[in-house]
This record gives sequence, structure tokens and C-alpha cells, in this order.
Amino acid sequence: MNLLGTDSYRDKLASLLSLAETEVIVFSAYTTIFGCKWIENHTQNSDVKVSLITRWKPNDLVSGASDLASYEFAIQHGWDFSILRDLHAKAYLIDRNRLLAGSANATAYGLALVPGGNRELGVCIDASSRDIDVLLSMQMESVPVTAKLYQKIRQELDKFEKTVGKQPYIDWPVHIQNELLKPVDRLWVADMPWSSPTERKKDQGYLTERSTGVLHDLRLFGFSLDSADTDYETMVSKFIDSRAFNWLLTRLNSSENRELYFGTLTAMLHNALLDDPSPYRRTVKELLANLMGWIQHLNPPRVDIDRPKHSIRVRLIEPQ
Repeated sequence: MNLLGTDSYRDKLASLLSLAETEVIVFSAYTTIFGCKWIENHTQNSDVKVSLITRWKPNDLVSGASDLASYEFAIQHGWDFSILRDLHAKAYLIDRNRLLAGSANATAYGLALVPGGNRELGVCIDASSRDIDVLLSMQMESVPVTAKLYQKIRQELDKFEKTVGKQPYIDWPVHIQNELLKPVDRLWVADMPWSSPTERKKDQGYLTERSTGVLHDLRLFGFSLDSADTDYETMVSKFIDSRAFNWLLTRLNSSENRELYFGTLTAMLHNALLDDPSPYRRTVKELLANLMGWIQHLNPPRVDIDRPKHSIRVRLIEPQ
């Protein structure tokens, strides 16, 4: 396996696209019509199904890093087009066999289709069953962009463009954010909290001595170091949006009586983790215990924790 530079990476991708027989799945944080046209032009078999997963954050579209035209082109050519909000990966899976992964987005600059394109690096490998599992799990969590959702995004983007330069960061309004959420089935260890709220309080005020776990959780839940103890509503909102909490909701929604005990959840979490090698069961229990601790600390809606017969039970409840 050799490291591929910009031109070699692009040329290898072009070669694989021309040989594709059934399916091409593209993961690209940024995507433009130029990249989409290039992929279409090099996919010679008209029967190949192309799926494009991107992140489409408002800032990406306002800045031009991504564009709406990529969606319009994709739909015109029968592609699947979906959004995965936290996507930053760039990968191209051909026939669930060959995999190109690296730094190149499906854009003119990412694939060096224009003078002054980016300097990229990547590798080409035979995709293992685990590689495919990881990518398909990400695809399953992406949200298809329907014509209705596209119109909502386009309308909001028109509003954002009037404020460009005035706001360093913008996000979709809540009604669109809700549409971009999808049940979470698989996780990485990094998606789980590594500390308990008790540990966070112990380290409060000692930034240089904070434990790795505490810093990880502050970043994971989007907490500010200064406001982690004071802005309760923001903390709860960020926690509810986390993949760990949404994985728990997904499991509770699909369980009988919409309740699960700690032991069952431990087994489910162990099976859901994508890390290779898989963590020891003891570590999985610690991760789950941390999640339970944060739930008890923040008391988010819809979830209740109690201890019937000395065993931790988590229940899904209807908001009052």
C-alpha cells in the first residue's frame, strides 16, 4: 500500500470509477457540482448506483465550500444524496471492494480539477468487511435529502447569505436540525463520555491539570470551559444532540416496554462499538456508567433512571 499524492489519487479514483460495476459510495464533507460532474463522467457503466453523503453545514454552503448545485446534479442523474451532519471524512467505496480514503473532497479543488487545486494525500486498499461495516453504518445514519427538505434548506440559506460576514458560525434552525437527526446504531468509544460529572467537578478550575476524560467530555458535548457549570440549558441541549444519548434513545425505542437494564445495555453497547480491537467488557461498563451519570446529573427529558431490585433500569418516558 503506497501513499498517493494529489494527481495519483485522482487518477486512481478515475480508474476505479471506470471499472465500477454496481455501486459507488462517496463520503465527502464538502461537495460541489464540479466534483459531481467529474465522478459522473468517469463512471462509465450507466447501471452503477451512486450515493453521495456530505455534511452541508450552513457555513459550508454560504462560503462556497459546498454548493446546492451538487444536489440538483445528483438528483438529475439518479444519485442518492444525503446529509451526515458531523461528517468530516473523505472516502470512495467502489463495489464494496476497493476503497480510496484520504483528504480529497469531491470538489474541483479537492480533486485538483482546476489550477491551484489543493495538495491532497490518500491511500487505496482492498476494503475489509469491517471497513465496509463502518462505512455502511455511517451511510445508514445519514439523512436523505428530499425535494421538500431541499426547499427548506434553500430558503434558510437565502436568509443566511444576507448575514454572511456578520456571524462567524451559523446553524440550521431547530426544525431543520430535527429533520437531520436519525437513529444511531453504531458508535465509537470516542462518542461515549470518558468521565463522570463528579470527575469534572473535581477538576473544575484547574485547566492545566484536567484529566483527558474530562477534556474529552467537554469537547464531546460542546461545553465551554467557562460556562460548563452555569449554562445549564446549553449543557442539556448539547447532551441531547450527542451520539451517545441518541444511541440510548434508539435502543430504548426498539425495546419491549421501552426499558432496559444495565446488563443488557452493556451487551448492546459492546456490540455497537466499531473500535478494533473491541474494548474489554469492563471498559464498556465504565463507559455506560459514565453515560448514566451524565443523565442523572443533567436530567434530560424522555429518560428516567431508577434501581428496582438493586439493578439500574433506564426507561423512556413521555414528556409531561
